[in-house]
This record gives sequence, C-alpha cells and structure tokens, in this order.
Amino acid sequence: MKIKFIWPGETKESCLSKLESNYIKKISRFIKCEKIVFKSRFNEEKSKQIAFEEGEIEKRCGNLNNLILLTEKGKEMDSFEFAKFLEKKLNFQSDDIVFAVGGENGFSENFFKKGMFLLSLSKMTFTHEFARIILLEQVYRAFTIIKNIKYQR
Repeated sequence: MKIKFIWPGETKESCLSKLESNYIKKISRFIKCEKIVFKSRFNEEKSKQIAFEEGEIEKRCGNLNNLILLTEKGKEMDSFEFAKFLEKKLNFQSDDIVFAVGGENGFSENFFKKGMFLLSLSKMTFTHEFARIILLEQVYRAFTIIKNIKYQR
C-alpha cells in the first residue's frame, strides 16, 4: 500500500515546490508515497479542461472508492479526526490511498457522484498550489498523531 497524490500541472512557485518535496520526503518515512502530476489543458474551454482532468485522475486512480477528492463541498475535519480517518483507511484498506487536488476550475458535479470520498480543507478558498501544501502537511501531521510523535501545533 502507498499514498498517491494526483494533480494537474507542476507547482510553479519554487518555494512551494520545495515545501511539496519536503513533505513528500517526510511522509515517505511512514509509508511509500508518490506524487503524480499530469499536464493540464489550460487553454481549453472550461468544461473540456475539467473533463480532461477528471479523466486523467480516474485513469491514474484505479478504484474510485479509494479516491479522496479535495473540494470545498467535502467533509471538514480537524487534524485529529483526519488522523483517525487516515488510520482507519490504513488498517482496513489494502489498495493505495489516493488524494486528488483539482485544477483552477475544480471538478464537475457528475464527478462528485462517482462514489469517492469528498474532503474539504476549509470553507475558505485556496489556490490549488496552496491546497497541495496544506494537504501534504495534514497527511504528515496525521502520521505524527498516529505514531504519537511530537510535532508543532
């Protein structure tokens, strides 16, 4: 089992890209993890871009029941609830755990109906690049909670 993080486009801001790499490395101490980046079609019509990104996520995810989709329409959790959620998945799921962050246009309503878990980081709106960092930090924090390792609050 491993954790996969899937999203469109490389992180452009070098400081955010370094943070991304740092958290991937930290998470890798606990579990195998993989960042999967695919090229988006930024110059296409919005609906075509969304459909393309959803197709790329589905292709790379496998079983949609293992997909945790980040969206403001998802379930909000504090860090401890998220750690319990992740621990349960680790204990009772044999397949990879897959987190997906959408592009600038998000996801379609039809995609939400395909059975994956919807997770919200906050009611606030973040750029997709910031959402990636927040997700990675929260996954790392969840592992420190699960393993009872001291980590800054």
